[in-house]
Amino acid sequence: MLKEMMDLATARIENGELKDAPDAELQLRLTIGDTYHDLSLYPEAAKLLEPAAKLARSLYPADHPETARALAQMGQLLKDRGELTAAEPLTREALDMRRRLYTGDHTEVAESLNELGTLLEARANLTGAEPLLRESLAMFRRLTKGNDSQRIADELNNLGTVLLASGDLAGAESSMRDAFEMYRRLIPGDHPAIAHSEINLATVLQSRGDLKGAEPHFRNSVEMRKRLYPKGHAHVGIGLVCFGMFYFSGGEYEQAEPLFREALAIQRKVVPGDHPNTASILNNLASTLQLRGNFAEAEPVYIESLGMSTRLTPGGSAEAANTLTNITQLRRVRKDFAGAEASCRESIAMLRSLFPGDHPKLADAIHSLGLVIDDAGDLDRAESQFREAIAMWRRLVTADHPSQCTNPSRRPRGGRTARPRSRGDAGTHERQELLGHRQRTPAAGTGDPETRPVCRCRAGTHRGTARADDRPGCSKEPARPERGSPAATVRAME
Repeated sequence: MLKEMMDLATARIENGELKDAPDAELQLRLTIGDTYHDLSLYPEAAKLLEPAAKLARSLYPADHPETARALAQMGQLLKDRGELTAAEPLTREALDMRRRLYTGDHTEVAESLNELGTLLEARANLTGAEPLLRESLAMFRRLTKGNDSQRIADELNNLGTVLLASGDLAGAESSMRDAFEMYRRLIPGDHPAIAHSEINLATVLQSRGDLKGAEPHFRNSVEMRKRLYPKGHAHVGIGLVCFGMFYFSGGEYEQAEPLFREALAIQRKVVPGDHPNTASILNNLASTLQLRGNFAEAEPVYIESLGMSTRLTPGGSAEAANTLTNITQLRRVRKDFAGAEASCRESIAMLRSLFPGDHPKLADAIHSLGLVIDDAGDLDRAESQFREAIAMWRRLVTADHPSQCTNPSRRPRGGRTARPRSRGDAGTHERQELLGHRQRTPAAGTGDPETRPVCRCRAGTHRGTARADDRPGCSKEPARPERGSPAATVRAME
């Protein structure tokens, strides 16, 4: 019913019925576009929000709160669609305008600081994200005069997310624990914010190796969600996925699979059709099936996930690129080298469009392409891919790239003897370094890091506050927020 009403209002706007009332048109565009965004109806949201900033500028040539709002909303939509490069200038402009509009502390400035911080975190720019999130947290604390508030707890959650991603596990645990305890003080009994925050804390404990401490928090969060939503809800599915990720990360795939299946059933019931969370859960289930050796069932589930992600974001997204990576890994294990090369090249092309220039994800994908070509026996073509990947890793290390992780697959690996070659330089140090990247195609179920699929847990957030993220590990990507509650920060290892 709500969508039908919004569709009718949108049709009136598009038909020009409000052209003589531009103030009203702007407000409707921003309000309805924001609601479409909340419902993950990205094309409908974009149709309304894309013209909003231009309309606001025509109404208010100088800096104005409504212009800043239009810029901020479009930036958030682009972020959630995975168009991070396009989102950044709009988000920065909104922050700059709000700083000019409001001297000193102001809620809208703090919100823009948070939005830019979470965007930079999504772009793997952790060194850029952390000071913005700290400034946002400090400003909200001054605005609330140091009192407990749900917004402060949300900001603590965001900061903990970045600290976890940057490897400061002690700092992440402190922030997440403070957030969880603040929610507990503020909200008696069961509440979605508490359930989400408890999963965040569980995730940090898991990352610190405290599995005994983490498991009951995951379980408590799922049980609380089921009490809150006895008829089923997307929040229940999110909790199930994150609990499944706990088992997945520990190699307990038999425990993870039923949790992913239950989550998928709930998600399909509450959100029929295409949805980012559905695509992620499909990817999780396929990853689990792959690692359990059920390749025949895994590939079509991956294909369904990829198709859904592509329909949701036709220009490509990190989610789709990760699913392509998983499909490549599965085909490599099945010795379908032609299929693996095709999906790997598609992933590389998508990553180049998402992350112009050097990026760890792109270097990993190029390296994976070399492995696939090498497995197919074409050593010369494989070598060129290894050279390109190594050169990019070296540039990233030299540049101290903010998203560079301590992942051994991103460094030259030795310890393996290259296969004999007839070319005269086969024994050189550089050739040994290059071919040290080659891996044999592993047998099913070996858990080889080069063929282990990327499993993901999407979680909801209060947009502009808590960040939808799924960890532990280095991989990040924008996820659809849910209003009113912070998100679990679980992200699977790559």
